[in-house]
Amino acid sequence: MAAAYMPEIGLSLAGPGAETIFPTNSAAPYGLDKTDVTRFLYEVARDPAGNASVLYGESIYTSSALEAHIADPSIFDGTTNDAILAVTKNSGLIQGTLAHSRADMDISDSVQQQEDYNDALKQKGDYFKTLLSTGVGVGSVALVPATPAGALVGAVAGGFFGGVSGMAVDRILEGQELDGALDEALYRNGQDLNSSEDSAKQQNQWSALDAINKHHSDLKPGATENLIRDAVGDGWRDSDSLLEDVHSRPSA
Repeated sequence: MAAAYMPEIGLSLAGPGAETIFPTNSAAPYGLDKTDVTRFLYEVARDPAGNASVLYGESIYTSSALEAHIADPSIFDGTTNDAILAVTKNSGLIQGTLAHSRADMDISDSVQQQEDYNDALKQKGDYFKTLLSTGVGVGSVALVPATPAGALVGAVAGGFFGGVSGMAVDRILEGQELDGALDEALYRNGQDLNSSEDSAKQQNQWSALDAINKHHSDLKPGATENLIRDAVGDGWRDSDSLLEDVHSRPSA
């Protein structure tokens, strides 16, 4: 659905006055709310198929809009560069929203897995320390069922120093406890986000250059590439800020 409504999504994100920049034949192009659209895209991107559909829909619409403005500059009464800037900034905003959604999901999973592992490690450590304090033999500890009855059956004189064994359990907990999952996830996703941003910039640059060549436009390729790089980057950064305003995020 999102892939089919890219003109309306583009208009809602761009705001008032962008009607002639985002061409559409929609009968009702102004019915979407910016906050709703942002939250919707964020949730859709959590599903791989939904994410892929929106990416394709956005790329197809953006390349078509770029070609329309380059082929016929009269569509917009400002400069063609202004139109290119607005279209590609929106592209960065949409693709940035999708990419940040995927990154946030990975961060949530990484942190939750770390918490689950550490919680289980601590619970088992406390359990074995309890057994040790009752005098269960060192070699028997692992065989004692986690029940009061089992603990009584296995509670035989072992002739060991429970305090030392207890400290060993603590050291296991300290040594094996996972730490830094958030930092690792942020680093990993930072690399992925940078790659995705570069890809978005290049996709838009290639589409514009194709249109310039196809329609023999007098736009300068190098200047156009630079314009698009800055515009997509601005939109990408705005996507992060916008999401902070409208959606709870694990990376906040």
